[in-house]
Amino acid sequence: MADQLPPVSGIARKQRSDKGVPRTSSMDEFYDRFRRLDAAQQVTALEVLRQLQRARTPLTKSETGAD
Repeated sequence: MADQLPPVSGIARKQRSDKGVPRTSSMDEFYDRFRRLDAAQQVTALEVLRQLQRARTPLTKSETGAD
């Protein structure tokens, strides 16, 4: 009975074609790309991110001109 397969445990998964290739998250990739920018490009990128964040937040009464 030594030729019998052991009981299956867990879910059978297809082997990844990119096995062994380090994978990075999108945040890691963003960080790496940001670090490769020169100082002026980093300042511009940060300003764009600030504007995008500001666009997502609701305006306060003082910003809308309402009393």
